Amino acid sequence: MKTKKTYILAALIVVSVLGSGTAFAKRSFMSVLDKTEGITLTETQRERLETAELEHRKQMIRLRADLSIARLEKHNLLKEKDFKKDAVLTQINKIVAVEKGIQTARLDNHDLIRKVLTDEQWKKYTEELGKHRGGKKGKGHFAGKGPRKGGRRQMSGHGNCPFGGKGQAAAAREAFRTSSAG
Repeated sequence: MKTKKTYILAALIVVSVLGSGTAFAKRSFMSVLDKTEGITLTETQRERLETAELEHRKQMIRLRADLSIARLEKHNLLKEKDFKKDAVLTQINKIVAVEKGIQTARLDNHDLIRKVLTDEQWKKYTEELGKHRGGKKGKGHFAGKGPRKGGRRQMSGHGNCPFGGKGQAAAAREAFRTSSAG
């Protein structure tokens, strides 16, 4: 009986560890130059795109950090025993301003790429961009991949989980407690 519990616990740990790998997977970054591989660029165009990409990436890192900090500050304001609604609304406005900054930076980068490339290069670039988005132009990174619930991509460890929708770690703890009690 004890070996059966040990095997069950070991299996749950393995499933938990393997499943968590997808939750922490990093999003791969694809350079603008990677998307222009099939396009013949002049040296000037290549240099302008490299410089623009570096500056854009730095700007996005700063903006995402600002957004994370603003969200954390809002969370802390909401946790206070006697929170002030005006302070939370002010923080929400800061979050919206940073999100607007992110969208504006993306638009500026898109516009710069459009100005650097010729019309023919731009056409090839948008075709290549569509291929990197799962072949469904404008549908996003996960277009046509995997089951969806309510229009959103299903997260690992949730939804149709054999443990009743609980996370894998919680399910493993519960299974261990159940096997220990019996």
